[in-house]
Amino acid sequence: MLVGAGRLGKALLSYEGFAEYGLNIVAAFDADASMCGMDKSGKRVFPIEKLPDLCSRMRIEIGIITVPAPAAQEVCDTLCAAGIRAVWNFAPAHIFVPEGVLLKNENMAAFLAVLSKHLAETTPSGDNEKEKAK
Repeated sequence: MLVGAGRLGKALLSYEGFAEYGLNIVAAFDADASMCGMDKSGKRVFPIEKLPDLCSRMRIEIGIITVPAPAAQEVCDTLCAAGIRAVWNFAPAHIFVPEGVLLKNENMAAFLAVLSKHLAETTPSGDNEKEKAK
């Protein structure tokens, strides 16, 4: 179950690599009615109002959040109230989950900054040899 059918949400919806791990995003939800309908991935995007009922009926346990930061906590609360037991959060916001709910935050900008810093601090092997010769 994914909430937020924007660019990142749609990319995750269409990612086929989840199947290798027995995972399948069954549906997506969005507050913007223009995003609702059949996605090009073949998965349906529903209005956010349908989330609690569908989540409960399908016994969905994992929720993926790809909404803007200001909406992240409210979406998380809705997912948890609907019975979600694990949340994968891509929103650039610090969110809180109830005890017993697993939360995994992804901060792509921070991770990219770590990679960039590592590269900046690492010199090519040829340069290292020149430094040693001095």
